[in-house]
Amino acid sequence: MTILGPDLKFARSATDAWLARAFPFTVLAQGQVVVGADVTTDSRIGYPLHLYSRTLKYEKSFGADTPLFRPDRRMHSRRRLAPASSGGVWAAHVTEYVIDRFDATGRRDLRVLRRVPWFEPHDAPTLNVDPEPKPLITAISEDALGRLWVFTLVKDSRWKGALGSTLPSRLGGGRSPIPVILDHDRYFDTIIEVIDVRALRLVVSQRVDAALMFAFGRDHAAARREDSTGAFYIQLWRLAVKGL
Repeated sequence: MTILGPDLKFARSATDAWLARAFPFTVLAQGQVVVGADVTTDSRIGYPLHLYSRTLKYEKSFGADTPLFRPDRRMHSRRRLAPASSGGVWAAHVTEYVIDRFDATGRRDLRVLRRVPWFEPHDAPTLNVDPEPKPLITAISEDALGRLWVFTLVKDSRWKGALGSTLPSRLGGGRSPIPVILDHDRYFDTIIEVIDVRALRLVVSQRVDAALMFAFGRDHAAARREDSTGAFYIQLWRLAVKGL
């Protein structure tokens, strides 16, 4: 792993084998790094999050009350990460609307749990094994006012038209074909929610006709796009809460 500074110049690097495969990761206020990965060594297996020092030395694994490793349910241990203004890290579950805040030592100090009819917890093994879209938290961020932004992919009404020809699945020994998503913006909408975590109150909820896959900084999100030649590019969105 190599980390660049704000000027895009080299800041630090490490050769830890698991860091090389870690995604996602985030840098905390004091420079520690938290990565999300399924690490299968004895001391780390079953924990979704792993804390590294400023010099990228492994310190501890955390994020699960009871460590559990399910190779057939990799989405169970996936997290979406964002630095918290408290100095710790936000970690959102992907397949249920549960978001935890951990301090810089890996201790959980807050849990946001939301139950809504459009997000039933599920146990889908990957993004597109089941041809009908299931909700997935794809990104989170904390804004300058300390509010938590949550980006959730949900089923678009046009989702069937976004599927193409099938490819052999790696699950089941390659015997089961799965649909290919040709147009993520027709397959998914995104529900953006802003939560006041101090009051545990929903500030706003907005559905947009786009698949926003990433959030970064305090007020930006991004979607993957494809031009007429088939080349991919990233479209940036700048977000703000108006009228409140």
